[in-house]
Amino acid sequence: MNINKNDTAVVVIDPQNDVLSEKGVSWDLVGESVKDNKTIQNIERIFKACIKTTVS
Repeated sequence: MNINKNDTAVVVIDPQNDVLSEKGVSWDLVGESVKDNKTIQNIERIFKACIKTTVS
């Protein structure tokens, strides 16, 4: 895949503590999925890749 940094952006829409935190009100509903899919680690990986490649 070729990505042009001049016209590429990554948009992450406000991940809520209620969803991503074990103390969040939605954790009982989504916690297993968040863990199984490594959601937090993958968001962090995307952010680091963007910083490294200067995608905004």
